[in-house]
Amino acid sequence: MKEAIIINLEGYMTDVILVDDNETGVFPLYKLPESNVEGEADKPSESVAPIVVGYRVSIRPPEGLYKPQFNLDTETWGEGRAASDILEDIRQSKISVLNNACNAAILSGFTSNALRDEHTYDFDYEAQTNLGGMLNAIMAEIVTEEIYWKASGLPVPHTINQFKQVYADGLTHKNSLITKYWTLKSQVLSANSVEDIESVFWSK
Repeated sequence: MKEAIIINLEGYMTDVILVDDNETGVFPLYKLPESNVEGEADKPSESVAPIVVGYRVSIRPPEGLYKPQFNLDTETWGEGRAASDILEDIRQSKISVLNNACNAAILSGFTSNALRDEHTYDFDYEAQTNLGGMLNAIMAEIVTEEIYWKASGLPVPHTINQFKQVYADGLTHKNSLITKYWTLKSQVLSANSVEDIESVFWSK
């Protein structure tokens, strides 16, 4: 058994089915037309010619086509999408990849020397909210004593100034990654070829 392609009347693939290995060529697919005339069921039955709704194509499309389209006149596969549209699709896909990479890098956490020695700090969504909440409490003088905050996975006492430094380092971490994302996105938007777009990537 091998795969055959089901295409619509425009030549675009809609499904894949298994056929005998020896099958070759193009075969029309039929269906009976549906009547929308009120009271049609009360009329005497008449012979109705089936209509072509698609084709079964036992010719595999070549590799490298972005959106394969089958030409029924020449019985060959070709590219069914304009080059400009393909480029834009690839551009938007790359921007999405960069955006996801940026978010992942932000949420992975950051390092700070607020305690003199370097420590890692969580920076997922909950951690960002907690950092902001604690800073607000400090600024409102609700919190005035040492703060125990998780550093390198363990709760460690921080002075007010040390905590402010941790918060500032977290903000720098986030802003630097966002700036990096916008720089790379600008390169993608100005690229004029697939090769130029694919050459832009997020490096750690």
